[in-house]
Parts: sequence; structure tokens; C-alpha cells
Amino acid sequence: MLIGDGINKTIISGNHSFIDGWTTYNSSTFAVVGDRFVAVDVTIRSTAGPEKHQAVAVRNNADGSTFYRCSFEGYQDTLCPFFETILS
Repeated sequence: MLIGDGINKTIISGNHSFIDGWTTYNSSTFAVVGDRFVAVDVTIRSTAGPEKHQAVAVRNNADGSTFYRCSFEGYQDTLCPFFETILS
């Protein structure tokens, strides 16, 4: 569980991108891999911008995850839901 102080108060940011040599999958600023994950009152921001092409803000591999009062910010591929069947 991740509990912040509010949108735009608790900010997790990063700028990995496809142009920097990261795969889209691995460019994520924040990655969730545990089932039933909960995040409340946070902003997750990819600052890579349009010049860096694909850059994921949130990659979610979890089953049954919840994001409540959260903000996802990015330019391209901001939210990337992945499931094990996709990766197999």
C-alpha cells in the first residue's frame, strides 16, 4: 500500500524513455507487480516529454490493484497495463 499526502503533493517522477535505450516496458516511472496493490493520494509523472517518444508513467502487472485519488501524467504510453498472458 502506498499512501501520499494528495495529488500534486506527493509526486513520484522519472524520465526513462525509448530514446534513452529503455524498452517501453522498462521505461516505467512506477511499476506495480504485487497483486491487490493499493495507492491513494499520489501523482505519478513521466517527465520524458514528446521528444523522447514512448515513456510509461505507470506499468501495472498486478491483479486487483486500486488507484484512488491518483494522477497519472505523461505524454505517450502513460498507463501501461500488462498481464502475464501478454508476456508469455
